[in-house]
Amino acid sequence: MFSKSLTLFIILLFSTAYSLDLSGLDFLENYYQNPVQFSDSNSASDIVERIKVFLIQAPATKQALLDNASDLETTRVKLLRCVEELMKRNQFKAIEKLIQEVLDPLDLDLSTDMRLVGNQIKKEIDNIVNVAHAKRNTQIITPVFQWIQSKTHVFLQIKFAHRHDAPGCLEVKNDRIEFKNNGFYFSAFGVQAQQPIHFVLNLTLAKEIIPEESSWNLESVGRLFVSIAKAEHEVWGSLLENNEKLPGMRLWWEMKDKYKDVMREYEKLVEQQEDAESENKKAGKKKKKQEEQPFQDEL
Repeated sequence: MFSKSLTLFIILLFSTAYSLDLSGLDFLENYYQNPVQFSDSNSASDIVERIKVFLIQAPATKQALLDNASDLETTRVKLLRCVEELMKRNQFKAIEKLIQEVLDPLDLDLSTDMRLVGNQIKKEIDNIVNVAHAKRNTQIITPVFQWIQSKTHVFLQIKFAHRHDAPGCLEVKNDRIEFKNNGFYFSAFGVQAQQPIHFVLNLTLAKEIIPEESSWNLESVGRLFVSIAKAEHEVWGSLLENNEKLPGMRLWWEMKDKYKDVMREYEKLVEQQEDAESENKKAGKKKKKQEEQPFQDEL
């Protein structure tokens, strides 16, 4: 009976997983606080060697890791952090040494994680290259836009393109948007077909607005929606000062039914303006003819 109990106790003792002391990897934290050491190839190699001595060359530690999934996962996370720091500093020989002499003996596969880190680093490099390229070859474009109004607001839909029927730039960065007493300003940078583009739209509005009650938000498929609060609740006869019309500006026809009462009033104002302009032109021609008549009589 005693022999069976002792045997059962020994089996339980050796089959019970215990937590391994991984403090031997704590030295890595000091390197993270002073990451310049990862930039030196000799230092990077020394770091990997210290990891190898602790995890692999100590047989008891290596076997304990292989026997305990929890400790092995904790070690994997610590080693992944080390790989990330080495990748950021182009220490690829040290990474190769770490894979061959530490990860492989522990049967740890970090390839998927390393690919994600590499893609992120590549993305950051591409962004830097794009910024550098944009500074020298940026094309400045006035984006096209549609507009509609209610009695209380003016609504703009800006498309990041130079034509309404052209594909828009799907993503812009470093956007700057300002509402002024009688103006609206938009600026942003994008890349389309590898061409850096600076979108700039500067509008002097027909009447005053309330900047603090105006708003904007980015929409999908490369568009910006803008809501401009009018200072006076009335229908505007034009969007821009002096009835200016920009090449890429048009009415937002899809929204016309929603604001049909306001649009009918707007169309009447436009007709009145056109009639007034026509009368002014006629008066101008008549005045010019009268001024020219005395000169012709003398001849």
